[in-house]
Amino acid sequence: MLRWISLWLGCLSALCLAGHSMAAEQLVRYPAGALASDFRYAYPVRVLQLALDKTRKEYGPARAVQGVQTMNTARAIAELEQGAQLDIATFPAQRELESRLEPIPICIRKGSSEFGCS
Repeated sequence: MLRWISLWLGCLSALCLAGHSMAAEQLVRYPAGALASDFRYAYPVRVLQLALDKTRKEYGPARAVQGVQTMNTARAIAELEQGAQLDIATFPAQRELESRLEPIPICIRKGSSEFGCS
């Protein structure tokens, strides 16, 4: 688990902050939830901000900020490919997406998706 988090921190820092000035705060944009009360992304956003905080010395200050528009998955993927409104987003692992985007593997649910209920 720590290995994946370390990999995620390194990849995230390299992807989001490479080539930017150390003085200016870099904004890392993620998609807005469907509702203002949508808490599904609270954990991934906190992990993202922690990664940005932990890599501040190497890459400069950065802050995770929510995008202004809600968007479906297809739109979020298109925005990531264009780099216009989003810098990072969470998706379930899919081979097709991994070939189109730069994946940052991290176990968000700590394996809880593997448990079934009866």
